[in-house]
Amino acid sequence: MAKIDRKISEIDYKSTWEWLAIGEFTIHPKIQRKFDQAHCNHLMSTFNIDALPPIAVVPRPKGGYWVIDGQHSLAAAKEVLSLDAKQQLFCRVYHAESEADAANLCLALNDRKAWRTLQRFGQRITAKDPVALALVKIAGEFGYRVEDMGKMRGYITAVAALERIYKMDQGGHLWQTLHFVTEAWGNKDPDGVSANVLHGVTAVIKRDGKGIDKNFAHKLTKSLSSQRLIGDARALSRIHRCSVPQAIAVRLVQEYNVKRKTGRLKSWIE
Repeated sequence: MAKIDRKISEIDYKSTWEWLAIGEFTIHPKIQRKFDQAHCNHLMSTFNIDALPPIAVVPRPKGGYWVIDGQHSLAAAKEVLSLDAKQQLFCRVYHAESEADAANLCLALNDRKAWRTLQRFGQRITAKDPVALALVKIAGEFGYRVEDMGKMRGYITAVAALERIYKMDQGGHLWQTLHFVTEAWGNKDPDGVSANVLHGVTAVIKRDGKGIDKNFAHKLTKSLSSQRLIGDARALSRIHRCSVPQAIAVRLVQEYNVKRKTGRLKSWIE
């Protein structure tokens, strides 16, 4: 199997160049990113048949072809040229042996394109990337799903934050962070698992973890909502000229020290 994120020239898949009928194409639901109509409209407005790149496909087990790169170019061509199912386009056919191989290939094909981290994450899952699978597993322990669902309850979209925290110690800090935010605000609060909050909570856990009262997160449920935490942190970040995650750490320590005569945490502000 090819390694993830290798350059296309280094991938050991055999490929052929063929003319294929559009009717044989199906967009792969797990490998291709979500269709972006605005991007398609832009391609239509600047359409040039001579500059149309070859569509990258892999054979489907039951016949036909999965489109793994070029869905927007394909849609633009069909619209502008009024192509029917019998019309043929020049394609590069990659002979990947499995869905995971096809996902790896798509990642490589799109390595230099402006794909969002979350869009690539779904492909990494299909490609069985061990870090991506680990993130899904840890998040799942607390009832979260890592998907591009906007600010829907129960979903985490801050993939880059999850991965940075995971790589600190191969998951220990990430587990503690998700445990904390879930104890504080439950697993249905999208603000509680935003990137700023995750980084801020991790900072406190990393510095003060052993000294934090185990009941602190639970007490936040009534004393400090995730929305208020973010609002307070934004104000603090302007006052102290620091990042929002740093300001979230400041605000959490302030909240922790309220009414405590002993066991107070060291302030983040000197």
